[in-house]
This record gives sequence, C-alpha cells and structure tokens, in this order.
Amino acid sequence: MNIVSWTQCDSRNDMLARLSMVDSQVFDELITEDANTWGYLTLNKKKCIPIGFANVGLSPEIFLHNKMLYVGITDTVAGFDVSRGQLIFSYKAPTVFHKFINIDEENVIFQDEMGFIGLTHNGNEKWVKLCSDIIDTCYFSKNTIYGETLDGEKFKFSIT
Repeated sequence: MNIVSWTQCDSRNDMLARLSMVDSQVFDELITEDANTWGYLTLNKKKCIPIGFANVGLSPEIFLHNKMLYVGITDTVAGFDVSRGQLIFSYKAPTVFHKFINIDEENVIFQDEMGFIGLTHNGNEKWVKLCSDIIDTCYFSKNTIYGETLDGEKFKFSIT
C-alpha cells in the first residue's frame, strides 16, 4: 500500500529548507505555470516530490504504475521515473486537472475540468475529448468514458 502525504510550505525557500532536512530521495522539482504555492508530496516516507503550483483549490493527485509515478496538479500532469527520481515529462492540460481515470500498459488517461486526455507513458498526447461544459459526473468502462456535464448534457467517448 502506498501512503502519500502532502506538506504545504510557506514559500519555495521554506520548501527547499524542509527538503534539505529529510532522509528521503528528493525527486526533480515540478513547477506548473503561474506557480504561487509550494509544497511537497511524500510517498511511503522514502520519496519526496517538490511542487510549485498555481493554487486553484485542488490538492495534487498521484498514481503509481510500474516504475512511473504520475502527478496531476493545477493544469499539469507529470511523469517521474521512480528509481531515479527524474522528471520524464510534464504535460499542460487544456484546463484544470481533476483526476486520473485509468492508467494501464498503453495509456495515461485523466480528466480535466472540460474533458479527457490520453497520453503515452512518456507524455505524448494521443487524443483529447472535450465537452461543451464543465464535467459533473463520469465513469470509465471497457475503453469508453460516460458522463454528464453540469448543464445536463450526457456524453460517451470511445477511446479505442
């Protein structure tokens, strides 16, 4: 089981000072566009990811798959090589990252505020499916994403 904790910091300098005192592997820093808030994720008390991000009220989300750790925050999805702590890619989403939908051998699929994006494991965009309004509910089943927007429009996207 992976135990993840988030530590909010007062500034980038505060974050770097705290990380200099931890007995953990510190990954490459992830800085999103318009970063105004700083903190770091700790995974199993052994690995730390320093993050600078534009605070839109959503905490970072992570997903561990094979030897990659995926982080979604603000408008960014990033992939890290866990063994080296190295940032492999950083992808800017069309709007605000909300959650990972599915990660398997072929895809990294996530939801942003207005749609869904499929990436390869090295961060290349495979497809983008956008809705006409903000997504209210959704679920993933057998290569199809179903859901409804805030204005009540139902959608169904095949991702094969």
